[in-house]
Amino acid sequence: MGKVQNQGAIAPNAAVNQVMGLYIIVSFTIALSWFLGAMNCSFLWVFAMIFGLFIVWKTRLRDVVEKNLEWHRERFHRKRALKQEETTEWLNFLINRWWVFSSISIEDLVKRRINERLVNVKPSFIGHLELTGFTFGDLTPSFRSIKAFECSDGVRGFKPVSWSSVLQPPVGLHKMSSFQIVLEADIAAICEEFRMVFKARAGTERLGLNFDIAVEDLKLKGILQAIVHMSMDIPFPHITKATVSFSDTPEVWFNVTVLKALQLMEVPLIKSWIHLNVMEGITNALVDPSKIDILFTKVGPVSSLQNSSTVQQEPAQGVLTIQITGTPSADADEEIHYTRLRLGKCKRQTLEVPATQGWEDCCSFFVHSLVNEKLSIKHKCKRLLTTVTLEQHDLSLSSFSFSITKQITHEITNSDGSKLQLMMDYSPLPPVNLEQEEIVNVLQRSGVMYVCVHCANNVAASDKTGSSDPYCVVFCDRRRVLTTPYLAQTLNPRWESHAEFFVKDFSQCNLSFYVFDWDGTNSMDDDFLGSAHHAMSEKEPYVLKRALVLGCNKQGMGHMADESLGQVVVSITFRPVSSVEKSERYRLSSTDSANNNEFLYVEDMVSPCTMVLDVFNRKRSLKGGGKKLARQKSTHPSDEFMKDKIFVDLTLIQAKELVAMDRN
Repeated sequence: MGKVQNQGAIAPNAAVNQVMGLYIIVSFTIALSWFLGAMNCSFLWVFAMIFGLFIVWKTRLRDVVEKNLEWHRERFHRKRALKQEETTEWLNFLINRWWVFSSISIEDLVKRRINERLVNVKPSFIGHLELTGFTFGDLTPSFRSIKAFECSDGVRGFKPVSWSSVLQPPVGLHKMSSFQIVLEADIAAICEEFRMVFKARAGTERLGLNFDIAVEDLKLKGILQAIVHMSMDIPFPHITKATVSFSDTPEVWFNVTVLKALQLMEVPLIKSWIHLNVMEGITNALVDPSKIDILFTKVGPVSSLQNSSTVQQEPAQGVLTIQITGTPSADADEEIHYTRLRLGKCKRQTLEVPATQGWEDCCSFFVHSLVNEKLSIKHKCKRLLTTVTLEQHDLSLSSFSFSITKQITHEITNSDGSKLQLMMDYSPLPPVNLEQEEIVNVLQRSGVMYVCVHCANNVAASDKTGSSDPYCVVFCDRRRVLTTPYLAQTLNPRWESHAEFFVKDFSQCNLSFYVFDWDGTNSMDDDFLGSAHHAMSEKEPYVLKRALVLGCNKQGMGHMADESLGQVVVSITFRPVSSVEKSERYRLSSTDSANNNEFLYVEDMVSPCTMVLDVFNRKRSLKGGGKKLARQKSTHPSDEFMKDKIFVDLTLIQAKELVAMDRN
């Protein structure tokens, strides 16, 4: 009994305390009855005390028993659900209704994704291949049981959630920087109405034959694992992504049929090709360590309290520029291959080319530690349904003698016979000094730009409390490079946030600093508090703790500084690196958005350069801000901009002769 109480929560202990209280009341009643008898009092007093004790005992004991019974019933239910993998029919019901309700949208999405990929992965003897129909029918995949696991900082592997630990979260969970929840589901799908119809053409446009091929009657059974990743480095609700994969190869059955009776050699070939790709896409490509990442990351600031839990990364010690050359193997097929490089948090994906074609790329990475960091190179291939990692190579930077020689050549041979030639050029970076001016070699314009946003002074108040929750977003040539955390309830925030990024020519860089008020919802709806701009030049390669006056755009006048909006204090330094010029030229010359994913930078291509102040139009009911608030509201530039303006409701009905941007 004592062991159970030690593992339990507060409820059993509280019940024991309440029962002990009843025992004390009974003991007091007995002692008082003896005292009344000794004093020769009437028996009616004893009868009244017994009646009162009965009322108290009945009401209090029943309340204690009911509460304790409910607690144990809930505990038993959760114990049974976790130990016996209780069924999840409610989840199956939810998935089925959502899937059927959204079937048209799901079909359009699947057709779009697969048809884009079919342009590159279809066999050479097929002139045209297109997915024309997709349906699961009314019978969707169902979950038989679900197991739960958890993993936190400093813990290797996953700890199963048992009935004794589910009531108590891990110690210090609210202070952790990352956390993972793992769900293992026993999934089964018997979809007799499943159908994927491909429209194919064998031969050329002038001489060929059209026919349809269908993938039907899908049956699937396996253990599906979903890992939910949480991190304090992103905004609320702090969920970065969900990783989905099968823990082991699932059992899969389906039929591939030709919808027209044909006697051609190409038909068995296309049937075999579709069967192989669908089977591989469902099995090998989705079995651990292969996986599918579903991203949930929001763009926006995090709280300064959350940001303080993780130490901000120090400036990089050096830059590693890699010129990579791919050589195909002698017996290469027509699959689409590409290579993905990763160093620290930075990624770079090369162009997607046929496996029979050679290629070349160049990219630069920040190096924070030559001793601990490693370069990860993944040789990947695009298939019909998924992307497959053919091979992975992990190169520790400590295995190369960059301290002796700055340029090193390394060759990697893949298992399929293809080769990767790496020409690595390491350039150490001088430490960032924001206390005194330094001499910069302006003859070399390519290199690393370092930006630090120190603080802001006297920003506009946009909340009803007469304050703001300000944060700053930094853009370089319409590229987001930094978002500071937001500071709650202040008009003089101090961020001390920094970022560094590569530039081809620092003298052509235009930096923009936009200050917003965080409203706790979508970053697109946050109030705009003002912006400041700075253009770099050869005469001024660095800026040390300079106060830039915030302003806004005025009609016909462009950006105008306004002292009433406050100031933002920033530092900007440039460190030349000659090898960055070539990698930036490769990055900027890649115009194919499907291949150029901009993995080297944490950024987006949305710039609020035309944003108009609207905070004071929405905050007309400011109260309690004093005379200063009233003066700012009456003289704010947004009032002048909105004067004599009308609003027009515009509806777009149709468009013609648009430019084709997809591969199909």
